[in-house]
Amino acid sequence: PCVLLLLIAEIYVRVTTRHEDLWALTGRSVARRPIADWAFLDAYSAWRGKPGVYHAGAVTKTVNRDGFISTPEVAQVKPPHTIRIAFLGESSTAGTGTLLPDSITWPWQVAENLRRRPGRTDRIEFLNAALGGYSTFESMGRLWSRIRFYSPDIVVVYHGWNDMYYFNAVDRIADWRTLPDGS
Repeated sequence: PCVLLLLIAEIYVRVTTRHEDLWALTGRSVARRPIADWAFLDAYSAWRGKPGVYHAGAVTKTVNRDGFISTPEVAQVKPPHTIRIAFLGESSTAGTGTLLPDSITWPWQVAENLRRRPGRTDRIEFLNAALGGYSTFESMGRLWSRIRFYSPDIVVVYHGWNDMYYFNAVDRIADWRTLPDGS
């Protein structure tokens, strides 16, 4: 009797509930992935940019041969007298939240401003290792699996929005309160 009741409940749920294929949602089976148009799956950081030039209306975005968005070509071995900066972040760093041309992204602007400083003798190079949707988890994977081999002198991390989104889904920050005693 108990098994029959469970079987009836299972049939009822399968018939009346919209079915979402968990295997397709998690990428274990073939399904249409819009991100596949511009990114490869990456074991360490979820995905990385496909090298190429991408057009969206009047805006052009590039991904260099090593998969870094809005980044000029950079040799893995750092030349002497070069300061290399790696930028980690999400869409606001990649310039894809509000689609921006490469030279308008803030990492590009930081490098340009440093190059223009009077008395600058070192060469400035940068890697924009950000991508839309990244959280600190993906950036850490990218840092460990790719960025470290480029020997950056400075690593700039700009995260928050995606981390707050994922964190908020689990533990609603809106429900947090600070009491008068500071607890």
